Amino acid sequence: VKNSFIKKILSTFKNSIIDLSNLKIADLVANFSISVLIWASQFIVNYLIFKSTSLGISLLDMVFVSVFPIIASLLPLQIPAGFGTTEGAWVIGFLIIGINLDLSVVIALILHIFAIIFTIVLGLIGLSLYHNSKLPSFNDHRSA
Repeated sequence: VKNSFIKKILSTFKNSIIDLSNLKIADLVANFSISVLIWASQFIVNYLIFKSTSLGISLLDMVFVSVFPIIASLLPLQIPAGFGTTEGAWVIGFLIIGINLDLSVVIALILHIFAIIFTIVLGLIGLSLYHNSKLPSFNDHRSA
């Protein structure tokens, strides 16, 4: 079992390298640009939501605080949608920049709910665009 697991990991890694080597530079730049745009829009949405509370927080502070849930999502103790872990990470970030605990918890919940909605909407848009495109399936090139 252990040997087959290692073979599967190595095979997946090899296939990933092959897939990356087949990408064109223009595609990499386009994908990187879209990724940066998505991250920037998430930071800006978080900032605008927080700004609606009439508390003074800079965009830079919001970017700083927004990194905490991203790091928390890397921990192997996630439950569905990261509830609990994500809010805890937001609260830690807000406490560091001087926001009180009660307000931090409420805003963390609001931001997490908006992040889930944001992800679902963008995912549905992407899925719709993918299904309406002429792009090949992910596994099409491996079946030959």
